[in-house]
Amino acid sequence: MTDIVQYLLAPYESYTRAQIIVESLAAVFGVISVLLAQRRHIGIFPTGIVSTVLYTYLFFRWGMYGETIINFYYTAMSIYGWVLWYQQADTDHVHVQVTWADKRDWLWAAVVWIASFAFVLTVYYFRPWIQDGFSAAGWTQIGVHHFGWVDYLDASIAAVFFIGMWFQAQRKIDSWTMWIVGDVVMVPLMLYKGYGITSLQYAIFVVLAVQGLMAWKRSERQRAQMLQAQAA
Repeated sequence: MTDIVQYLLAPYESYTRAQIIVESLAAVFGVISVLLAQRRHIGIFPTGIVSTVLYTYLFFRWGMYGETIINFYYTAMSIYGWVLWYQQADTDHVHVQVTWADKRDWLWAAVVWIASFAFVLTVYYFRPWIQDGFSAAGWTQIGVHHFGWVDYLDASIAAVFFIGMWFQAQRKIDSWTMWIVGDVVMVPLMLYKGYGITSLQYAIFVVLAVQGLMAWKRSERQRAQMLQAQAA
């Protein structure tokens, strides 16, 4: 047990106290956002924005520019979802009704996945140039030769999360399936990268996403039963 704790904490020996606090806050707000999502509460977006903005800052400081751009996208999508949910919320402007994605939604999801996968790999293609401050020397190093298995896995899971964000903004129950798949992969991936706090956050996300899926399914089932009763 001690060895595991040491393994989790070892990467943080080189971090400042401020960075550890910021990562902890980002993880906490991320968890709060998912808890609000379970309840179909519009507060998911402001709390999610706090989390993604903090992670954008952290990843930029750590030189992880691909993840920086991805979290910037999450922030933008959260703003879009916030506006959309507010427009389509119940009279209290807090809770929304949810539905299942149809075939057309899944076709668009496939397009989103392909585009997102290509986008992330494009960012990684230029990574040496970006990390070297857009210098001429960095430009000579760009290419796919520096790609590793982690880069392809990163791009794949980022694309899954992009679909999850898009489905969530559209109030689709299927968004939870995307979160579950992505979160399960991110737990060991973040450990491999040395971010124990963030890995723990994703482990919590797995449990919360399963609960969220069940909660949204139950909400939709109750709504369908109510509509049937009204039609009878």
